[in-house]
Amino acid sequence: MLRVRDTYRGRVRIFAVAVLSVAALAIGAAAAGYLVDNAALRRDGVVTTGTVVEHTYGGRWADVVDGYVVRYSAPRGAPRTGEVLSGDDDPVLAVGESLDVLVNPAEPGDVARADSGPDDTEAVVSVVLTVLAALGAVAAAPWRSRSRPEDVAAAAEYRRERPVEGRPS
Repeated sequence: MLRVRDTYRGRVRIFAVAVLSVAALAIGAAAAGYLVDNAALRRDGVVTTGTVVEHTYGGRWADVVDGYVVRYSAPRGAPRTGEVLSGDDDPVLAVGESLDVLVNPAEPGDVARADSGPDDTEAVVSVVLTVLAALGAVAAAPWRSRSRPEDVAAAAEYRRERPVEGRPS
């Protein structure tokens, strides 16, 4: 009988399934981490006022204010700095202006804008990539019916070309 691992194409497909399965697990773990962090920030977050220290830039030529580095005091903690994203419709804040931020007391470095909450973009992208990797692993899996005539003929031809030692031909 022709086994999948006996052909080059079969070995490539098995390798693809393994790689895509590992990728799905890794990206899925990252997605779960993002979702848990964002849920904890929404549930346990405390609003505090911070001060804009500098702007972060994005866009094709890094000419658009994408967010802010904010200095804030975490609850029961020392002053810290963190990066928050700017909303699309929000006016650009000048350096030195105050901004309300949402801080998780358990993880003072976990910060988001108080008015918009944590950004779920990374979580959504990670979930989509996890689904795509899992679908790729399923699509690459060597599903082969043993009863198709061409498979039976290929198996018989393969046995004739490569006899197994100890087995009569």
